[in-house]
Amino acid sequence: MAWTTPKNWSATLVTVADLNTHIRDNLNALKTPPQDIYSTGAYAGANTTSSTFVNIDATNLSLDITTTGGRIAILLQVLVYATATAQRAYFDISINGSRIGDTSYGLGNVYCATAGERFTYNLFIVTGAQAAGSYNVKPMWLVNSGGTINLGANVLFHIWES
Repeated sequence: MAWTTPKNWSATLVTVADLNTHIRDNLNALKTPPQDIYSTGAYAGANTTSSTFVNIDATNLSLDITTTGGRIAILLQVLVYATATAQRAYFDISINGSRIGDTSYGLGNVYCATAGERFTYNLFIVTGAQAAGSYNVKPMWLVNSGGTINLGANVLFHIWES
């Protein structure tokens, strides 16, 4: 259900259609914004040795949303661990194939000082206003050098219009 710009009320007769459009329908639009979610406690995992940004998982972690012209809120929560010492994983988000973070460092990173060290990494971002339309959102990552960064079995990836 899409948001309708509320009517400027004046000394006119209020109809049932007015109430349904400007009150009921707008409350429903606020209650259930467009969204897509991937959540699992049994994710097969992923790993990378790439020193350039690549999709984490272009199949499972690829979400679609059709917005009504608002901002897109993005939440990514993953368990990260390294196979070598002094590994840093950088994370970014791609919207319709274009990365939104810093060209070198993305939106954030996690540092694993020792091999096997595990961290829960959380990334939350709200984009600027987007035109109404369809968007594909994917998380991306890279590892600084000389090792592998892995994702564990618990993944939450959620997008919604805010």
